[in-house]
Amino acid sequence: MAGSRTLAIGVMSASTSGQLTQITLPFMVGALITGLNLNEQQAGLLCSAELITVALVSFAVAPLMGAWPRRTVAIIGAAIAILAHGFSATLVDLPSIVAARMVAGFGAGLMLAAGNASIANSPNPDRLSSLLLISVGLAQLVSLSLLPLIIPKWQHSGIFAYQAMLIALLVPLVMLLPQRRADSTDPAGTRPVPAKLPIGPTLAIVTAIALFSARETALWAFTEQIGLRSGLTKAQIGVILGATGVLALSGAGAAAIIGTRFSRMKPLMIGLVFNAVLAFWISQTSNATVFAIVEVVYHAFLFFTAPYLFGLAAELDPSGRIVASAGGALLFGGSLGPVIGGYLIAIAGFAAIGAFILASVAVVMLLAWQLQRRLDRQSATV
Repeated sequence: MAGSRTLAIGVMSASTSGQLTQITLPFMVGALITGLNLNEQQAGLLCSAELITVALVSFAVAPLMGAWPRRTVAIIGAAIAILAHGFSATLVDLPSIVAARMVAGFGAGLMLAAGNASIANSPNPDRLSSLLLISVGLAQLVSLSLLPLIIPKWQHSGIFAYQAMLIALLVPLVMLLPQRRADSTDPAGTRPVPAKLPIGPTLAIVTAIALFSARETALWAFTEQIGLRSGLTKAQIGVILGATGVLALSGAGAAAIIGTRFSRMKPLMIGLVFNAVLAFWISQTSNATVFAIVEVVYHAFLFFTAPYLFGLAAELDPSGRIVASAGGALLFGGSLGPVIGGYLIAIAGFAAIGAFILASVAVVMLLAWQLQRRLDRQSATV
């Protein structure tokens, strides 16, 4: 039990630190637009440059996470990210900021890969993925409550400095990660590990998670703009998003409690359907009350659904290589979301984002169903 608790704390700290830019994205876009006089598409591209770096680094090191010392990789990533975030806060010209943000993304990618790979150390990866979502929700709650107080005075520089300080606070907990898979004491370490990753399932789960993330950040990056369009002030939007962070924890908590006792596919499919409908509703509304209510419910289902996708990735490869790649896929899809959202808004308005959301979730449902069928067939032959 103590070993599982230590593993969970290390995973949550490393992976949450690697996702801070995505967590702060709604206010990041607005602060960049105001502070650097950018339009929505330019701000989205700047954020995407960092998130793409996170994803590419996470993808690149994922195949090595079965052998590399995960704790060391995460600590090196934390040091790089802290320095780059802090340096970013001192810059004023756009090219230098883009370069510094990409260095920060490099560090975040190392933390994310090391943390996510260690999910496979757990005997119950679906539950650990749920706990990770709870930690992300807490970080979201704290961040989206504090940033409205920071941004009016310091704009984007305040966000960058905040990220550096939060990661620095989490470094002692990141050090709880196991160095290697063999260091874990839980029974997951005894599961057979394929010498080579199966290409088809790996591509399928990476595609599913990337699409799931892209349609989320296509909406998330412009959540503040939707709220303003609905007649809310920035302070009111901050309160709503802060409350969203709290109540979204109920979704991750429900996933942790339910687990796979009713199979993985039933809760996953239910969650995906609600994700599609509620996200579409948010993208189309201009009513402040509807925005506030649906935003909260939507994030509860988002946090309920994601752990099952990561649990599926962890079960496909017990060594953690696929789930480490899945973390990269999450950020890669997330990095494309602001660009896709900005482009769709520019050419067809928010209605186009709604269509993108529905189409993306349909593909995710199909891929997840096929992968679970593969696992079920493998279990039947053992």
